[in-house]
Formats: sequence, C-alpha cells, structure tokens
Amino acid sequence: MAVDTNAASVEAAFHYQDVAALYLFLKNIKELKSFEVEGEEDIDLIWRNGKKSYIQAKETVSPYETFNVQYIKKALAVLSKDQEECNNDDIKSLTFLTNSHFPFGKRAGHEFDNDDYIFFTYQDLPPKMQRKVASLMESLSNSIIDYKLLHIIKIEYYGSDNATRLRVLRKSIEEFMDSAQIPSNKYQTLLHHLLFMTSSSSEFQNKTIEKNDFAGYASLVYLDDTSRIEKFFEEFDISHTNEEYIRNQYSQYLSSLTVDPHLINKVNQLVINYNTDHPTPPQSRRSYELDFINKNYKKLAPDLGISNYKSESLEVAKFIMWLIIINNANFKSLKEAIF
Repeated sequence: MAVDTNAASVEAAFHYQDVAALYLFLKNIKELKSFEVEGEEDIDLIWRNGKKSYIQAKETVSPYETFNVQYIKKALAVLSKDQEECNNDDIKSLTFLTNSHFPFGKRAGHEFDNDDYIFFTYQDLPPKMQRKVASLMESLSNSIIDYKLLHIIKIEYYGSDNATRLRVLRKSIEEFMDSAQIPSNKYQTLLHHLLFMTSSSSEFQNKTIEKNDFAGYASLVYLDDTSRIEKFFEEFDISHTNEEYIRNQYSQYLSSLTVDPHLINKVNQLVINYNTDHPTPPQSRRSYELDFINKNYKKLAPDLGISNYKSESLEVAKFIMWLIIINNANFKSLKEAIF
C-alpha cells in the first residue's frame, strides 16, 4: 500500500460513490463484512450473513433541480438485472442512491429534502413516488424488480469545496472516531487514509475492501505519526546520522505494507513470548520497552519490506515497533469499534 502524502490530490480524485460507500460502511460497520466500489455495481455491501446489497449511485451537479428520469430508469434496469442473475435469498437490498433532493420531481413531494441522509423502502415511499417507480419499471421491457428489496437513499453531496461536499461523510467519520476513541485532531489524517483506501480500490474492479483493510488504514493515524519522533530519538539514543534517515524514510517503509492487524498482532505475540521468557521483566516501563524492542525489532524488518540490514534501516523497524507498543490501548479501542 503506497500511501499518497498529497491529501489534495487524493481528495480531488474522490467521487460521489466513494463518499457514499464509505458513509454506508461506517453507518453499518458492525453488521458488514466488506464493501466494493466499482465491483458488480457502483457499490456493493457484503453483510456478515453473506447477503449483498447492490447499489446504483447517480449523482447530479444540481441536486435542488428535478433529477433526470433517464438516470433512474438506467439504475432500475441494472438493479433488475442483478435480481435476475442472483438468488433473491442472497440479496439484502437493491438500492437506488442519489444526492438529489427531488429524485422523482418536485411535484412528487419534498420528503428527500428534509435531511442530509434519507432512507426509504419502496413500501414507505409516498404514493406519488411509488407510482413513478412503477411507471418507470413498466417502461422497461422484460425488466422486473422485487419491490420488497427496493430501497431509495439520498446522501448529500454538493458544494463548491471539499469541506462542503464531504460534510455528511465527516459526520460519520467523527462518530466512528468517537466510538474508537480516536482524538479529534486526527480527523484530517484519518480522512486522508480512508479517501486513499476507497478511491484506489475503485480503480480495480472487484477489489473488495475487507474489515481488516479498513482497520489497517485506520491504524495509520497512529503508526504514521511524526509527533513522537523526537521522544523516540531521545529514548533510544539514535545517532544524528540515523535521525535524518528515519525522518525521511520511515513512512516509505510503513506504506510498503498492506497494513492490516497482522503487524500489530505480530508485535503483540512477540510481547507474549518476551514476557514468557522474562518472568521478572525490567521494573520501569521505559526499561521494559527498551529491552523488549532492542531484542525484537529485527524480527519486524521483513514485514516492513526492509531487506538491507544497515543500522539506519533497522532503526526504522525499531521506531515502528515502538509506535505499536505505545499505541496498544488505541488499537484495542479501534478493533472494538470495527469488529
């Protein structure tokens, strides 16, 4: 995973379906197994019970104007084909998703104009909107849809800058951060990593984002952290020559990973092994950390893509292992919020 450090370039490449996919994943994170952007559909949600939600996402640049009916017809036709190709028992929902406040026209009602996020099953739609959907389905020859599976969702996405367009996503990220006990000052860092994760996966059709993938990118808010680097240099008495190397290179080694909990789990297993071999560990926390890391950091080098064993490269492994050790409580909270 090569993490782009240019947040502006990542956000510029971000699209509505990426925003919506992330929003829906975060909203249902405990019940979902994974999600895809540009998979079988614009968005696929894969639930823990194995069922799928197929989502057609249609954005408009003028969300307060009447939506183009041809987009709705096209979405319904694709969802009908999804239903035809799948066993209904394997489908949780067939969803038409938009940022439009009036997807069925202003005369059909203003229910979608009431909030940033609006959800309707077909059965709960106002009668005028139900009739519009039924009429559109009738105009699609040889297309049928099980209305019990049909959902209509609006997720707001509109504005002249990223902060405005991403305001709904920001709410869901901040709610997740609260449940995972991630400090609020980490918002921009987390946003950037999640944007990169989602937009880069959408470049490859059928690239599923598993929960472990999400956990790995979220954990980067702690691992990719230069704020503690001075303390590390002091604690481990790093030479001035190696200091400069670590500043310039550690993010490269970290981003060479497909970061997932295996890295954290490996360090935790090394801790267990160390505690078993040292029934009487060093008394102070500082002495404990120094002794453990100095005896184990080389074991982490292969996982970081460190193939040369020069001292400056190995001290990058030492730094990352130290970050994992001091953030263990944070990673536990993160895991509880995701799984």
